[in-house]
Amino acid sequence: MRILCVFRHLFLPARATHRPRSRSSNDLTGLVIEIPKKDRDNDDSTIASTATGACCANRKFHLDSISHGELQQECKKSELSASGTPEVLRNRLRRAKQAKENRHKENEAIDVHAKDTHAKEHQAKRTKESVADDLICPISLDLPWDPVTAEDGRVYDRECIETHFHTHCGDLKSPITNEKMGSKLLPAVQHRNIIEALLESGAIDGDLAAKWNEKVKQKDWLKKAQKGDPYSMWGVGLLYDKGLLGLKQDKNLAFQWMQRAHDAGDVRATASLGANYLRGNGTPKCPKKGMMYVSIAAGQGSNLAAYYLGMALANGGRGMHNDKQEAIKWLAKAVGVCPYMNLSEDAVNEAQEKLNQLLA
Repeated sequence: MRILCVFRHLFLPARATHRPRSRSSNDLTGLVIEIPKKDRDNDDSTIASTATGACCANRKFHLDSISHGELQQECKKSELSASGTPEVLRNRLRRAKQAKENRHKENEAIDVHAKDTHAKEHQAKRTKESVADDLICPISLDLPWDPVTAEDGRVYDRECIETHFHTHCGDLKSPITNEKMGSKLLPAVQHRNIIEALLESGAIDGDLAAKWNEKVKQKDWLKKAQKGDPYSMWGVGLLYDKGLLGLKQDKNLAFQWMQRAHDAGDVRATASLGANYLRGNGTPKCPKKGMMYVSIAAGQGSNLAAYYLGMALANGGRGMHNDKQEAIKWLAKAVGVCPYMNLSEDAVNEAQEKLNQLLA
């Protein structure tokens, strides 16, 4: 593209061509200057920058040169008060302009800070994820509670790798490389220490941390139960019954722990044991045994047992004769305050509804 320029542009790198007509060596009329594209771009930006600077520099001159009426119009455009002398209006417009420029600079600074903060947070998150990925068990994809180093050089959770060995006992291979390996395991104490330190500092969070905390609670319940604490034995029974805190649901094991807790004298366990016999939960159904345990626990202050006893007396089932007054007595206890409260809200509502019917 060719651009016609005047004499002031001759300092730019260019090559000149002449129109096919004769003229003296001093005649510049009709001279065509071909400017390379990159120089045209630079020239355009320079001109734009100069124009912007000139506009800013002339702002003060502009305000000084316009009339009172024009100043009032400028104030109205900027949503400013238009009352006052010309000098007051000029100062008002200048202050407004300066405030606008300051806000613009502040917003730019905030944007830069926000972008920088976001970048740092993103990098920190990636670092956390990378660290966590290096620490998790390749089988469970969770933090190993009991980390061990196997012969393939990897760190696993002991329970996971031992289950793998048991499943593939005839042909042991690495779960990662699929290469043959032995069954020797070495405790990875340092691995465990690193995990605990990172969890405590918050460097590991989210689902991994939540599952670890569940495991901590689970182990605490099991430890106390294994030492013979009646309440903890009942609690472990509930955990197995519902499959909570990372324990696999096991109704039979739940019943066994309830039995042990009952034998140790826990009233809640006695009530739960009776309920399990009534429902056939983890043991063959036996209404006779169920009502026996429920009656014992109800007399000792269990609202769960009071519920089962009251409903049986109200409906005349489970080997019990219908007895309205006794039913009212036990249902009132079930919905009231008892020493041992482990009845669900739905069951409380059901007991209250039945009690209202009996009292009507």
